[in-house]
Amino acid sequence: VLTTARVEIGELAEREIQEAMKQYDNGIHIVTVQLQDVVPPRAVQPAFNEVNEARQERERMINEATKPTRAARIKSGLAFSSPTSSVIHACVAPLVKV
Repeated sequence: VLTTARVEIGELAEREIQEAMKQYDNGIHIVTVQLQDVVPPRAVQPAFNEVNEARQERERMINEATKPTRAARIKSGLAFSSPTSSVIHACVAPLVKV
């Protein structure tokens, strides 16, 4: 878990540890679980960097390829972009059968 899903894994660990504490009825309440940074060994650092660069390139290519579709959806009112994030929120209208 060097780069991806760290937050999700931390949240899952927090829930599971808290559940175990409840079963033991020991009064311990888990406030947060946070995974520490991990530095890969020198022997694998170049491969690790290549994987990260490949992931970034993949994301860039996906964003570039979907830019026209996102722009068309925004223009047509099917989606809007939040100025504070790059997330596209779809506006779904209920289907009406005529």
